[in-house]
Amino acid sequence: MTFISEVIIMFRYFLKVQITQWIYFIYSILLPLTMIIPKLSINGDASEPKIIATMLPWIGFLTLSNAITANADIIALREQGYLKQYKTLVTSLTVFTFSKQLVWFFMQTIEIFLISIVCAVLYQMNIVLLVPFFGASIMTYPILVSLCQLLILLPINSKALTVINYIFFAIAFFLAFSASKLWHLPLWSNPINLFSFCYNLIAMPRWLPILGYLGLLLSSLISGRLFLGFVNTAPVERS
Repeated sequence: MTFISEVIIMFRYFLKVQITQWIYFIYSILLPLTMIIPKLSINGDASEPKIIATMLPWIGFLTLSNAITANADIIALREQGYLKQYKTLVTSLTVFTFSKQLVWFFMQTIEIFLISIVCAVLYQMNIVLLVPFFGASIMTYPILVSLCQLLILLPINSKALTVINYIFFAIAFFLAFSASKLWHLPLWSNPINLFSFCYNLIAMPRWLPILGYLGLLLSSLISGRLFLGFVNTAPVERS
């Protein structure tokens, strides 16, 4: 089979498994909304620029947390012995990791869509103004998920994985909260700001930032590819 055929097969399988975890899906939608809606209600400013500025950090939070979770899932399957088993079914480990990452990107797209619909209805906003969120998601996710593949190299066993997931979730939440308060800080100071950067790049394209983005994208994809070359598919506790 070709690479694309294998990715489609694995994507469908992982998606069926992920859809059964609907509680996590609902939670992923409600958390950003509980941060966005109260802030807009308290400030009393529901202008379109204010709504977008309030939403950006929390959509960025979704992107970062999903990028982390996609790779954490791979670690979990490695510790269950499945990663070594799946490696014998596909031509390369990239098929496996890419399929997992696609599943989380698909879930993220649905989450962004539903959050955008809720905000558009509540604040009578033109839904077209929220379309760049999807473009920014497409631009941001490959960079973050590629860099987060470094996690797969770490000797994290199944017992430590749950704790580490909570730690990274707390860090992502703190970064999103910081970005919502200090949105003017430079890009390098907070990975959540990458989403806002991509959104603004779509709204106001400029050559220098575009070249900077392309350089970051290329370097992250190369780094992610190098990380996969060092992955040990055996569980940490048995290796």
